Amino acid sequence: MGDLSYRRRIQAIAEYLDPKPEHRILDLGAGEGFVSLALREAFGCRIVALDAAPPILHQGVDRNLHGSGQTWLLGDGAHLPFRDGSFDGVVCSEVLEHVEDDAAVVREIARVLKPGGVAALTVPCANYPALWDPLNWVRERLGLGHFSPDSGFWGGLWAMHLRLYRPNEFRRVVAGDERLEVTHFEGLTRWCLPFNHMLLWTGKQLYGRLPESSAAYRSMEKFEYAHTPHRRISLNPITWGLRLMQLIDRRNDRLRDPHGASTNLAIRAVRRAA
Repeated sequence: MGDLSYRRRIQAIAEYLDPKPEHRILDLGAGEGFVSLALREAFGCRIVALDAAPPILHQGVDRNLHGSGQTWLLGDGAHLPFRDGSFDGVVCSEVLEHVEDDAAVVREIARVLKPGGVAALTVPCANYPALWDPLNWVRERLGLGHFSPDSGFWGGLWAMHLRLYRPNEFRRVVAGDERLEVTHFEGLTRWCLPFNHMLLWTGKQLYGRLPESSAAYRSMEKFEYAHTPHRRISLNPITWGLRLMQLIDRRNDRLRDPHGASTNLAIRAVRRAA
């Protein structure tokens, strides 16, 4: 996966949930459903994928991910259409920064979790590495504020986000519901290539305009993993670029302090017994 920050989030989610085949997992804010797909295929658990945006949810449905164990629903994270204690686990990854009332979403997560159930939550970190988004990083430290979230490339890490989170803010939102006990709290991905975020954004725009049959498209699109041949030696510059990113990313295995610079903050929270 070209977006190593995204890959690390999926790894953390899987570690937090430790899914079993008999588990029922809610992917709240599922988008195209890649996290749902990863959990279902790797662990065989039953997935309910819910999102509030019809266009992006329909992209997931169109990818034929709605097979055995997968359910797609359109819904509001602040008003979930499920009974209390419906799920063994809940994923809420890169969602809270998009909603007006993040505390209301957390309350719903606590409500639909079974006692002992686990919530895996991630958000973008306001203390992000300078190399990840240099333009906004410099602007903010000059007192100019960040670029508009609506300004595409220039929006950088702020693109389409209502807020980024400081560590104490994120923990306060989750721990603000007394039904949830925070058991793990960490930062994910500190080391990266210079202008990492801008390169990823530009690459996504370019490959999105390539023909479906393009080898470059298949090598960069995460949903194409099952159809992309793995070669030990390749002259493809994308392959070499990915290897360089993976080499740098290894340093992130040892740096998980939520109070240091990172692209994302992650929390594992357990639903307390009633």
